Formats: sequence, structure tokens, C-alpha cells
Amino acid sequence: MEEGVSTVWIGMLAGFIATAVLSVFMLMQSAMKLMPQMQMIPILASVMGTNRVMGWLVHFLMGTVVYGGFYGWLFVPAVNDYEFWIPGLALGLIGWLLAMVTVMPIAGKGAFAMNAGVMAPMMSLLMHVVFGVLLGWIYGLIVTMS
Repeated sequence: MEEGVSTVWIGMLAGFIATAVLSVFMLMQSAMKLMPQMQMIPILASVMGTNRVMGWLVHFLMGTVVYGGFYGWLFVPAVNDYEFWIPGLALGLIGWLLAMVTVMPIAGKGAFAMNAGVMAPMMSLLMHVVFGVLLGWIYGLIVTMS
């Protein structure tokens, strides 16, 4: 790792890349009209009372700065033997739980998005877990390549 590059900056880079990959899956979900009641960009825009452009901006800021930065700041120091995906998984699970008890009720989807159907929390869990594992894996790639 280059001298002076902090774990937070590396986490934010990994978070940006993981968010971009996840966003491709979100666009595919939208194009295939899978679970339209759980499309996150319109949900974020609705919760904020704004448009989809702001929804995308907040989505990338959350994935890059909040998840990525938090991962690099808090989770990386706890990693042993370069198993970066494990704390990424933990962060994904924590993020899912927070979204299920805060964002979903505010968006009118109910706790654990149960108003959107029984598959809604499972799909959200899958997306958060994939994101977290991907974030950790990408972080590990960046660290081992530098």
C-alpha cells in the first residue's frame, strides 16, 4: 500500500466500485420489471421528496462515503489474514437491518418492507450481502495490488 493512503480512502474507492456493480444489477432489475415495488432509487427519491437524479446521487454517496469509508475506518483494523470479505458481509448485514427498520417504514413499505411482499426483505438482504462481500473483496484486491 502506498505511504499516506489511508484505509478510509481505499474503503471509499472499494465502496464506489461495489456501488457501481450493484447499480448495474439494480438497472437490470428495473429493466426486467422485477419487484418494481422495491426499486431503491425511486424509494430514496420519495423518502427525500426529490427526483431520481438525487436518488442516484444519494445511493452513490451512501455506498462510497458511508459504507466504504466506514468499512475502511472501523472494519479493516479488525481484519486478520486479509479476509476482507468477512467484515464486508457483516457491514452488509448491518446496513440491511438499518434499512429495514428505518428507510422502509419511512417509505411506507413497513418494517422489514413487509408491505411490499414477503420477497422484498429477502431481495434486499441478498443485495446488501452481495454489496458487502463485494466491498470487502474489492478492498482486498486494492490492498494486495498496491
